[in-house]
Amino acid sequence: MAVVTQERPSADGGALRPAPPTRPAKERITFAEYMERERKSDIKHNFVDGVMEPAWGDVGGTVSGASFEHNLICKNLTLLFGNALYSSACETLGSDMRVEVSDNRLCYYPDLVIVCGDPQITPDECLQNPILIVEVLSSSTATKDRTTKSRQYRAINSLRHYVLVDQYEPLVEHYERQGDGKWVVGGEYDSLDDTWQLTVGTTVIAIPLAEIYRRVSFPENDPAEIEGE
Repeated sequence: MAVVTQERPSADGGALRPAPPTRPAKERITFAEYMERERKSDIKHNFVDGVMEPAWGDVGGTVSGASFEHNLICKNLTLLFGNALYSSACETLGSDMRVEVSDNRLCYYPDLVIVCGDPQITPDECLQNPILIVEVLSSSTATKDRTTKSRQYRAINSLRHYVLVDQYEPLVEHYERQGDGKWVVGGEYDSLDDTWQLTVGTTVIAIPLAEIYRRVSFPENDPAEIEGE
């Protein structure tokens, strides 16, 4: 249904100017309805408190796919973790693996997920026990990845590592759950000469940032001026 807006006078008292269009209210649906629509959709959607949200972000009211750099970083990370964990009991999964954050209320598609041991999968193909989640930041998703998603992901009992990787500059932020359940900064790396070190399951991993950003070209412009992925 079209949204009708009233015209308003211009600041100089001249001719009337159309008011800017307003976005329609987001439709709220059940989880079952979400799953039915998601199976038929051409793009992936997160499910957030009854609302379907494009997994790739919303820029100016339009949905845009992930950038080349975003995909390249995800590919590099998947290869690096996959090789490092090849002989372990852990599996490295890409962005098609949906993660259940809260039963029938929150489901996301992280950029990379690692699960160790037996995966707990719901009948709707949602992973319930990730040990590590990576999100590659973009201009359209960075704020939510750092705030709302960060809080929600860290509420998953099995999660031990939450990682943010910038696509516009060399930057890896690693948050880690300690034995007492508290989350701390496990490390922040901002140089291609740095090596990120962490333990996943029982495997000690060292990943050079130069390998994460292999063949990635960083933008000359302010990321805020670049359309999100």
